[in-house]
Amino acid sequence: MSITNHFISFHPIDLASDQINAVDIAQKEDVFAYVNDLVENIISANDQREYKFTRSTTEVCQAILNMVGQRACAPHAQTVANRLLETEKEAQRSVAHMQVAIQKGNLFHVVFKRNGVEMILIAKVDLNSFLDQTDFKKHAGLPFEKRILKTCLVEFAEQNEIAKITVSDTNNAKYWWKDFLELEEITSDEKNTKLAFNSIDHTLGVQLKRNFPSDYTYLRNNFIGYFRTQPRFSFDEFQRHVFGAYRPNDPNLDMQKLKSEIQKLPQKHKFDSTFNVVEDEIRGRFRRVILLTDKIKLELTDNVENLGSAVEAKQINGKKGIFIKSDDGYDAFHKAE
Repeated sequence: MSITNHFISFHPIDLASDQINAVDIAQKEDVFAYVNDLVENIISANDQREYKFTRSTTEVCQAILNMVGQRACAPHAQTVANRLLETEKEAQRSVAHMQVAIQKGNLFHVVFKRNGVEMILIAKVDLNSFLDQTDFKKHAGLPFEKRILKTCLVEFAEQNEIAKITVSDTNNAKYWWKDFLELEEITSDEKNTKLAFNSIDHTLGVQLKRNFPSDYTYLRNNFIGYFRTQPRFSFDEFQRHVFGAYRPNDPNLDMQKLKSEIQKLPQKHKFDSTFNVVEDEIRGRFRRVILLTDKIKLELTDNVENLGSAVEAKQINGKKGIFIKSDDGYDAFHKAE
């Protein structure tokens, strides 16, 4: 992908200081390589959420509009950095009683063009400590891998109008998008929960229920389990949880095709790839009834841990059936010898 950098700024954020100054990174090739790698990773990341500015007159909104217009970017980047410092100080005061410290980091502004599209990236990269092998002393620096990030990527249409804003945050800190950037979510947690759950549930049913009923049972159980146990939905984590170590019962099941269909869903059904799960929106959707005979049904009301050992399929003397481990079931159906 073609990236042309127009402007890059770098501001260390230190809550102990009342001032924040840009660091000169001109002619530092490793920094440019770091920033380009950062940009590509952020653009390709799945776990992002769309937002919009609460008003076009907010401090950050005005700053980025000025920056994309190429009107002396540095002063506007400084304005944004100053705002982050004050926002993080206030956030630190609000959590001080919990003995929690906001991580030190560095703020990047990158004004660039990618494949003909004007973009601005605002990203805070948290510092990592490491032992330097040259002097064997503890230092802090920016990691190339396993970065803890807070990002805001703004894409522009013609006439420098904002077309799309996506935010990602490894730690999901509300102060980043709400207090600092002054954004609001385009799709609520409630709507995201319903859209994601219903579209995934439907796709599993269409792809598996008729031709791969056993795999449908186990994968749907994994899927229900994720929504029942995870307070925050992450599309990448969801896929690892449901499909990561799963081995199909039917060798004819094409897992890559199934995964490909699932990966289309966020864009197809317009839900964010990360959001807070609102369980009340989907509680009634966990239930599944399996017809055993014309007069007996098995009802699954929730996900079942170790489903394969709780319900076992067996063949006895050529007759197929299931065995369910249940003391109450035994008492209800036990017959005297």
